[in-house]
Amino acid sequence: MKDLLPWILPPAIGAVIGWFTNALAIKMLFRPYREYRLFGLRIPFTPGILPREKSRLAASIGDSVARDLITPEVLRERLESPDLRAKVAAASRSIVDSALDAKAAALLDGEGMLLASPGGALARGALGSVWRGFLSSGALASGVEAAAFDLLEAMADRKLGEIAPPGRLAELAARFAGSPVAERARELAATLAGGAVERALEGGLKPDDVVPLGKALAAFDAAAGALLPALEAALSRYLDEPSVRVILERYGAAMVRKEIDRLGTLQRLLVNAGGYERSIIETMPKAIDDLVDAIRKFAFGPEGGNKLAAWLRARLEGLWLEPLTNHALLGNGAASTFAASLAGTVADRLLAAARDEQLEARLSALLSKPEIATVGALLETLGPDTARVAARLASRAAVSALSGLAGGGSSRAIGAFAQGAAARLGDATLGELGAFDPRWRDEASDVLAGLVIALAVKETPRALEGIDVSRLVRERIEALDMRELEAMVLRVVDRELFWITALGGILGFLIGALQSLLSLIRI
Repeated sequence: MKDLLPWILPPAIGAVIGWFTNALAIKMLFRPYREYRLFGLRIPFTPGILPREKSRLAASIGDSVARDLITPEVLRERLESPDLRAKVAAASRSIVDSALDAKAAALLDGEGMLLASPGGALARGALGSVWRGFLSSGALASGVEAAAFDLLEAMADRKLGEIAPPGRLAELAARFAGSPVAERARELAATLAGGAVERALEGGLKPDDVVPLGKALAAFDAAAGALLPALEAALSRYLDEPSVRVILERYGAAMVRKEIDRLGTLQRLLVNAGGYERSIIETMPKAIDDLVDAIRKFAFGPEGGNKLAAWLRARLEGLWLEPLTNHALLGNGAASTFAASLAGTVADRLLAAARDEQLEARLSALLSKPEIATVGALLETLGPDTARVAARLASRAAVSALSGLAGGGSSRAIGAFAQGAAARLGDATLGELGAFDPRWRDEASDVLAGLVIALAVKETPRALEGIDVSRLVRERIEALDMRELEAMVLRVVDRELFWITALGGILGFLIGALQSLLSLIRI
């Protein structure tokens, strides 16, 4: 036995030392968890390597993760992988099935269903805001105007008699004129006309909004040659009226007396003595004739006429760009009252014409005229811009009609519609209403998955810019308790650390065995 000890003891001691030192080194990676001091001096190797270098380790790991692991390229590659798309498509299919298998009435019924839920209220509010913004943006008016204009152009070759047969028009007109609705329609037309004018004036409507200034000035220039002679003739007729002449002579005599009263006492004595006042008054008719001739020559002569035309043109240009509310004649409700009265008169004339037994014959004769036989001919007869003006009026009417849906009464109307539709739908699901088969659901799920992934790929770089991945990882590691960090590391590399410890024992054993062998050779 003693002879074997030199062979057994060195390898055994080497194996124990190797095993112990490696196990101690691994333990010292984590422990002690804190620093120990003796007589104010830090005891070496306290705390362990990882607790001491925890901050540097966390910073290094955070930088590595941000630089090499969580990058836009890595995430994009992962997001675009087929397996992830399949998982997203499966999740999308579940959402699609849940939506299509829901009862359609649940989307409409206001009794505790979707529209009454907080989400439904939010959706209604969002839709209302979008609708009001859409109306105020002008997009609806532009779209309706473009569609109406294109429709009129497409119908240019259609005959009015085909679109609206005279016999049918006469029959409908007679029925309408003989019904109680006719009188209410007349009142409504008057009310709408007055209200429309009032709203237009309140909205700052200018003549330029109806007829552009350039066209108005061109019309004035074209009519100026005939306008001035007409004004001269009208003024001459007015001034030649006997009653007007009497008034002018009276004013002239009063003016002469007023001027004589302004003279001094001696001057008035000389005037009265010479009979000048009587002579001037007796010649007043001739003076008035001279004054009228002077006014005509100045206002309507070559020089004065041009100045008057230029002044009228400048005045027209100024008035054309001002809101109509600035004009005194249109204030205090006068314009709306006139519009309502005019609309009522027009409605009366139309109703009277509708009751005429000869209406069909008159309509046939009217629609057979070449200048209005077709839509295009009618528009051309009315003017080159008639189609555009009609399209603009249609757009305004559409916006005015649809604007009511954005008002306070729209919620009640929508609620009534929802309840009525829900009662009719019963237990039918959305899938049943739309006949969405499994193939359609698969395609919809795939499209939805594609949209989700495309959005994720697009927004990933921006999301990463807002997230400091390195700092996030560093703070998370620093927040870990050292015992938790030790347990986490050991769960991952426990098997490898065991074999490192075992390797220490094996190396110690081999070194001890080599020492025994060297001792034998020396002997």
